[in-house]
Amino acid sequence: MSAIRRFSRVLSPRLMLAMFLAPHCPVALAAETASARAMPVGNIDPFAFILLELGVIVIAALVAHLLARRYALPEVLGELLIGIVLGNFLYWFGWSPLFFLIMHLGDAGDLFREVWTSGSSIAEAAAQVFAPEELAADQVGGKLVAALTGPEAPELVLMGIALWVFSNLGVILLLFKLGLQSSLEEMLRIGPQSLAIALAGSFASFLLGLVASLWLLGDSPWSARVLLASTLTASSLRISARVLEDMDKRRASEARLVLGASLIDSVLAMIIVAVAVTSAVTGRTQIHEVGGIILSAVLFFAAVAFLGRRFASLPMPAIYQRNQYHAKLLVPLAVAFFMSWFANTVQLSVIVGAFAAGLILSDQSLGEPGKGKLSIASLITPLEAIFAPIFFVLVGMQVNLLHFLSPPVFGAALVLTIVAVAGKVLAGFAADRNLDRLSMGLALVPRGEVALIIASVAKSLGLITDTLYSAVVVMVIMTMTLTPFALKWSLVQLPTPARS
Repeated sequence: MSAIRRFSRVLSPRLMLAMFLAPHCPVALAAETASARAMPVGNIDPFAFILLELGVIVIAALVAHLLARRYALPEVLGELLIGIVLGNFLYWFGWSPLFFLIMHLGDAGDLFREVWTSGSSIAEAAAQVFAPEELAADQVGGKLVAALTGPEAPELVLMGIALWVFSNLGVILLLFKLGLQSSLEEMLRIGPQSLAIALAGSFASFLLGLVASLWLLGDSPWSARVLLASTLTASSLRISARVLEDMDKRRASEARLVLGASLIDSVLAMIIVAVAVTSAVTGRTQIHEVGGIILSAVLFFAAVAFLGRRFASLPMPAIYQRNQYHAKLLVPLAVAFFMSWFANTVQLSVIVGAFAAGLILSDQSLGEPGKGKLSIASLITPLEAIFAPIFFVLVGMQVNLLHFLSPPVFGAALVLTIVAVAGKVLAGFAADRNLDRLSMGLALVPRGEVALIIASVAKSLGLITDTLYSAVVVMVIMTMTLTPFALKWSLVQLPTPARS
């Protein structure tokens, strides 16, 4: 066990465990349930369980995309909704304990963190995590212990680890692609108005989120408040770009400013996440320690900006000139993985490293004379389209529909939605008076991928409850669906085009 722990420390296991399951859990489970470990004769390959799980989620993502296109909704929204429907159906139908584990991932994460830190068995750790009444056979704690010490425990752990790997790979690819779409040169050339809008929107949303956290999080640590507030800072670049289609060509100035602000939003959100996650995982909460984390994050992105500009001016490697498709795909992927590892090494989140890798490579194109240009993002898109939906479907599967209409979830979701709208609408007023300020602010309202990733990290670290997690998901859904209607209304109110 000590060897496993020493090896796992190199890979930052506490963060990995906080995301889902501890690598040594199969060992603990095997010791606790040795009498129930015989695999049925028909199940020759344990990987078959993973294939079944992956097949179900891929089909669910396909259905989500078809429905999203049918009703002109963002694909992320479709994946969330299909995950909610699928997760609740399988959870209440009781098809497999796996779906109970997924629905109560927050409680399971607390249990596995206790197993990791104490070295206790599942049953012993559960006694430390749950109150005695919660360990009754019909309660969440009792059901988790029964599932993780029963005859299906090896399959549950195997499928859980696979789901954790696939969803985290999807997050890394998603952030890598988001960085690729956030042109570094455009950021460095961004005008003062876009910068002012981005700063106003991010800080207004963040400060309002901190105020809201006083009521929503009670006596929780400051890192929980910062992560909750950071879910409100970043607009969804993809969704905002789609919403801007409602702005006709006469408002091209507003559209350019909004897109520029969305780019800056993403970087600011990554810096906030880097600070909050590092503080939560390492326990560094003193003012001077937090200041050091902030400085590290700022220096990290400054180095990324410097390297990105230098790298963009270099000629493409000779291996690209030979039209080696695999090299054109695998070399950028290797950069993303190494940067993610490096970010973790300097005590920043892996998602920050993936986003930074995208920024470094964002202004590169892979092509050959006379054959046009091929962007790295276009090569990464098929992989991201496979694995990213797994993450979003998993996010939806953790939302219990019975909690949607409960007063705590409804109240928290309403507060977060009001803050999400107010912060970005205020940002629009940082633009010149001769521009359509209200429409610009509304175009920045949609939250999406970044907000969901931050909420998932906060939940996996045990910093927010299942109720607040569900409220964040509801907030994302509401900002996605309501913004197009609000923007159309705003554009009607100002029929005369504004001029920059």
